[in-house]
Amino acid sequence: MRVAVAASGPGLDSPATGVFGRAPYFVIVETDGNNANLIENLANPAAYQARSAGIIAAQTLASKGVDAVVSGNVGPNAYTVLSQAGIRVLMAAPGTVRDNAIAAAKGQLQPIAAPQYGPKLGMGPGYGRGRGFGRGRGGGWGRGPW
Repeated sequence: MRVAVAASGPGLDSPATGVFGRAPYFVIVETDGNNANLIENLANPAAYQARSAGIIAAQTLASKGVDAVVSGNVGPNAYTVLSQAGIRVLMAAPGTVRDNAIAAAKGQLQPIAAPQYGPKLGMGPGYGRGRGFGRGRGGGWGRGPW
């Protein structure tokens, strides 16, 4: 089974992370249930994208031929891309990439059946309190949280 684990760094002993689209790395592992063999340390090309980080990350992993993704929060757009590619999405457990990959192969991780949060909760605009113009005449140009 080929598993991509969202990780905070490269390597099998790196901690798994609870984010998907902005995870610093994806560690791709081939596992038989008892052993985990490193296939690739992939720096996430979408980690610092202003928009569509989850979609870009999901498309990248689909192109790598993974069977499952182990992560935490997966947004609706990324979840759709992964589902359409036939990639199972599994909830990461505290521990290393190796631990999570082996647990995924053994069926010990909880499947994620739906995205964890709705759209428009990423790095979007804030409350917009500024714009200055002096003497308390702020313009308030932000859109707010929704």
